[in-house]
Amino acid sequence: GQAAERLPGTPVLEIKKLDAVLQYLPSD
Repeated sequence: GQAAERLPGTPVLEIKKLDAVLQYLPSD
């Protein structure tokens, strides 16, 4: 999530949504 937070113009809601999705993806 920290990488997305550094992207300019990215809404906080989008960041939280991405973080939530990434948690369901395999970590491999």
